[in-house]
Amino acid sequence: MEKESLKRLKSRGMLLKPTMQIGKNGLAEESIIEIKNQLKKNGLVKVKFLKAALAEASKKSLASQIEQKTESRLVSLVGFTAVYYKPIDKQTRGL
Repeated sequence: MEKESLKRLKSRGMLLKPTMQIGKNGLAEESIIEIKNQLKKNGLVKVKFLKAALAEASKKSLASQIEQKTESRLVSLVGFTAVYYKPIDKQTRGL
């Protein structure tokens, strides 16, 4: 990914409010499915890690697990918040 497009994605991600929270249940399959659905719809998702989720794993490991399971790109990881990007497939979106 080019530096310029990554920079644009980071700035777009800063404006988003978190749409998902990962809590004491950790990375449940339902959470992964919801993140995939949001990525398919919007292309950009902001996930907030609650302190309860960090009891079992670190932020970096949770972030990389989400990145692998959703086949997306981790754009930024700041504090307890991560932003993921996946290009929107216009055919599956119906456009």
